[in-house]
Amino acid sequence: MDPRVAVDFTLDNAGNVYVSQPMGLCVSSYSPSGTVINSPLIYGLSPRGIVCDGSKLYIANEALGVVSTYSLTGALLNPSFIAGLASGGPLRLALDNTGNLYVSAFLTGQVGKYTTTGQTINASFITGLQGAMGLAVDESGNVYVGNAGFHSVSKFAADGSLINLNLVTGIGIPIDVGLDGYGGLYVADNGNSSSIGKYTTSGEVINANFITTAGSPLALVIVPEPSGIALTFVGAFLLIRLRSSLRVG
Repeated sequence: MDPRVAVDFTLDNAGNVYVSQPMGLCVSSYSPSGTVINSPLIYGLSPRGIVCDGSKLYIANEALGVVSTYSLTGALLNPSFIAGLASGGPLRLALDNTGNLYVSAFLTGQVGKYTTTGQTINASFITGLQGAMGLAVDESGNVYVGNAGFHSVSKFAADGSLINLNLVTGIGIPIDVGLDGYGGLYVADNGNSSSIGKYTTSGEVINANFITTAGSPLALVIVPEPSGIALTFVGAFLLIRLRSSLRVG
């Protein structure tokens, strides 16, 4: 499977789910219980990565090489919030705790960093990857990137400098990564294991098969859930709700 066909999803503050569907050229929205709100919510684009800042959606449009912004009701806000990405094909998006946006480009193996207003901080913030995929940023600004060619997850400091090229290894296709805020790093393997592995942010293995999925996972999102841990599947998507006391260590 060409990993660039991967889809993504995100949640707003109310728990509504927004799913990018590149084969359908659209983004659809669902309630927290999975009921369709609007399908399609947005139509006529080639969506890959999608992320919500609470008030709007950022969507990577691979065909045009841009990141566009939309309201939560589907209204187009800025068709070229970030432009000039055509050569790399924007794949995944992530926000840090100050609102800066990170864009992984699969073909060029780079991650770009941009401000909340779409200004370029560094289009080549991270380089040297062999197929940049899943993307997450921790509270200290460290960046975790699925590195397809190395079958690993790489870790970079807040200034973009390399910490560990092979922080987590043995991943078939590191299609997505997520953080729980308590020192846990989760890696969705769309390749040989078809599972979600759990690791520390220092790369130690907690459980390489923390969750074994029925099929190949395409995306995961982790949110706090005080009442306990629950796993919610939306097609090939996995929403992990973690109780606040679930810590790594």
